[in-house]
Amino acid sequence: MVRQVPLNILWIQTDEQRTDSLGCYGNARVRTPNLDRLAHRGTAFLEHHTQSPVCVPSRVCELTSRYPHQTGILDNSVHYTWGQWPALAGIPAITFPELFAAAGYATVNLGKYHTPHHPTWLENWHFESLPREAGHFFLAEGFDEDEHEVIHLGNEHGRVIISGRYPDVAGGRTPQSYLTDHALDWLGMYGHVRRPFLMRVSYLAPHTPVLAPEPFYSMYDPADMEWDEPDESVLASRPRFEIPTSGLTRYRAHTLEEFRRMRCTYYGLVSHVDQQVGRLMGALEAQGLLASTLVVYTSDHGDLIGEYGQFGKGMFYDITTRVPCIMAGPGIREDRQVLDLTECVDLGPTLLGMAGINVPETMVGRDMVNGTPRQDVIGEICRHRDGVSHRRSWIRTKRWSMDSTSELNGEPTTAGDRDGKLIDLAADPLAHVNLYSDPAYAGVVDELQVRLIRRTSDERQPVQHGGPPVFGGGRTPD
Repeated sequence: MVRQVPLNILWIQTDEQRTDSLGCYGNARVRTPNLDRLAHRGTAFLEHHTQSPVCVPSRVCELTSRYPHQTGILDNSVHYTWGQWPALAGIPAITFPELFAAAGYATVNLGKYHTPHHPTWLENWHFESLPREAGHFFLAEGFDEDEHEVIHLGNEHGRVIISGRYPDVAGGRTPQSYLTDHALDWLGMYGHVRRPFLMRVSYLAPHTPVLAPEPFYSMYDPADMEWDEPDESVLASRPRFEIPTSGLTRYRAHTLEEFRRMRCTYYGLVSHVDQQVGRLMGALEAQGLLASTLVVYTSDHGDLIGEYGQFGKGMFYDITTRVPCIMAGPGIREDRQVLDLTECVDLGPTLLGMAGINVPETMVGRDMVNGTPRQDVIGEICRHRDGVSHRRSWIRTKRWSMDSTSELNGEPTTAGDRDGKLIDLAADPLAHVNLYSDPAYAGVVDELQVRLIRRTSDERQPVQHGGPPVFGGGRTPD
């Protein structure tokens, strides 16, 4: 049953955002005044972790409140019309926005959605970028890359853009401001809706291409950028899965000055997103909606910028799994920080509970505000290396983080083939020392392995591998 006083929900989601890019998560150098103010008005969950360090599995888990082993979606190849929505006994897994719609809410997604095709939202305006200005790999025709200080991954032209100045266009428009404009238009029409809303504003930033507009591109001084530069012992201790030769080659192609510049650009892009959050909050206040609106800020996964000799996502480190989660508004305590472990599968049940909507038994998440604290969090991903499919499974407690290869080409691995990583977060918070093969920690590995198997044994689904739809006898397009 919906509570008597309707609760509006504005869910702001970013893509590939590290927690160290926010002032309210402890970075004194970065400038995120609007998000810091939001955290002060509400609660910041400091140990919030995604179920998979890539977009599609993470987003599916968050929407359905089901783990990767229960959805069968473990990589990014299963997206839009290239994959099938996960099902339970032949029935499509329900999402929490669908439950809000059934309870009478207007539900709308504006921006990136990046899941298999499914009627999750009553309205869905998909938007990620403005291709006439920039793409993932190149600036658009007419914009000089040297002038915009573009850095490509591995300094290889044609690889993804990992730093640069966003092209100057009339009015200073960016993909982030363009999306915010549409969100403000929708909020401006809300007076005619006459029912509560669940609205997600889903920014691609700070995902690649990492292009920050001025004045944000020049906001930070590279000389102030400190980072965890890995030494050779750290690189040597990484699992074989994480350190392919090509990856190390691209890492070593960059100078220290370039790594510092990458961080300036990344933080600058986050500060630009923070500006857009301020615009959204201002609109809620101007329309008298702030007191009745729960504002939620999350990201789908983090991002490596050279740590452990790696870039991007797809590996289990706190930098890639630990993501921002801030809630402010009705029913949320102010100026609170939660240190308990929470997971992205917990978001849907938490929001449903706050709105007074029943949570179905198929959802595995817990109430983050009033529920029982978790003892561990889990996740999985499937990646392909040299024609071999690696299923990586992960468990993290307050002290330990362990991931390993649980399957190769769909077949379970033996203990000797797991190519694992074990980090003692209490003694080694920067995750420099891999203890997985140290005999002194064999008991810890065994205990965590048992816990992981126990947590991932129920309702397992086959891994779905996507690709373009096959026409004329194979899969048909949606």
